[in-house]
Amino acid sequence: MNFGLQNIVAFFLVLATVIIGAYFLFFRQQGQYIPETWGELGCIHPIYIEKEDLQPKLQRGTFLFLNQCVSSKGIYNINDVVLFEDDGEEIFGVVESRNGDTYSINIGKSKVETEAKYVIAYTTLPSEY
Repeated sequence: MNFGLQNIVAFFLVLATVIIGAYFLFFRQQGQYIPETWGELGCIHPIYIEKEDLQPKLQRGTFLFLNQCVSSKGIYNINDVVLFEDDGEEIFGVVESRNGDTYSINIGKSKVETEAKYVIAYTTLPSEY
């Protein structure tokens, strides 16, 4: 590789590192799932918040990283963001209540009841949300 190309590649690597660092330190929504080890990088499930239905808990226009390494008998808390399957469609929302293994999830304009075995990914929001 010639010297000019090395400088161009190095510049873009530094730029990408700065952008990713700024996102994780300053611009991301609180409650993101961040893996603790390199082996858990495959557990990240990104979703994009397109609608304003769940504001202020989920801000429109942000990416939210969920943990998709969940067991089928997971226990989710109130205010956890969950991605679940309902009639073959993936839907995300905020857990509002729990009754045994059934969860009431706010998906914006309505609420849906689902079981823990249908949850694909989740993350925990900080308590101030």
